[in-house]
Amino acid sequence: MPITTNRIIHNFFENNKGMEFVAIDNHENIRENVLERVKFYHFFVSWARSDNKVLKKIFDIFHFHFVKFQRKIGINRLKKCLYDFRKGANWISITDAFVGYIICKENWVRKHFRYSYCADELFVQTLLYNSDFYKNICSLKNDDYFAIKRCIDWKRGAPYTFKEKDFDYLINSNCFFARKFSEKDSGELIDRIYNYVKESNSNES
Repeated sequence: MPITTNRIIHNFFENNKGMEFVAIDNHENIRENVLERVKFYHFFVSWARSDNKVLKKIFDIFHFHFVKFQRKIGINRLKKCLYDFRKGANWISITDAFVGYIICKENWVRKHFRYSYCADELFVQTLLYNSDFYKNICSLKNDDYFAIKRCIDWKRGAPYTFKEKDFDYLINSNCFFARKFSEKDSGELIDRIYNYVKESNSNES
C-alpha cells in the first residue's frame, strides 16, 4: 500500500536515475538450503498453497522425501552454471534498462528456474549480482528493506500485520510503500492512510 504522495515518489526516482533498488539478503555465499530451491527439482509446487488441506499435505510429504532423495544421490542442476546465486525481497524498483536485460535473459531464467521453489526471490537478485547493473544498486547493506523503499516488519511477524497504532510509524518511515495489511486487523489504518495520502496529493496538485 502506498504511504506517501505521488510527488515524493516521482521526485525521488527523478533524483536517483539509473539506480537499482533491489535488496539482496547477503553478499557472501548463499545459504545451502536456499540454493537448493534451484539446485534440485521441485514439482507440483502450486499444491503448497492449495486450499485443499489433503492436497497440501500430500505435497509436503512428497516434497520432503523427493528433496531428500535428490540430496542423497547428488542431484545438482547448477553444476555447469557459472552464476553466483543471490536471494532477496521480490519487491523491487528497477530501471527500464535493467528490465530490458532481464527480458533478454528469459531463456536463461526458464532453464535454471523452471521446477524451482520460490524463484521470485532469486532470479532478479542473481541477474543483478552477475551483471554490470550491480554497480548501480542503491545499497549494499544486508537484508536492507529500506533500500527498496518498502516498510516491511519481520521482527514482529512473518511479516507483521500493521494496525491502527502504527500510523505514525509508517508515515514517518521514509518509505513509499508498506506491507502487510489485512481487512480484519488493519481496516481503520487502511482508511486513515488512504485519506492522508489522498489529502496530501490534493494539497500538492
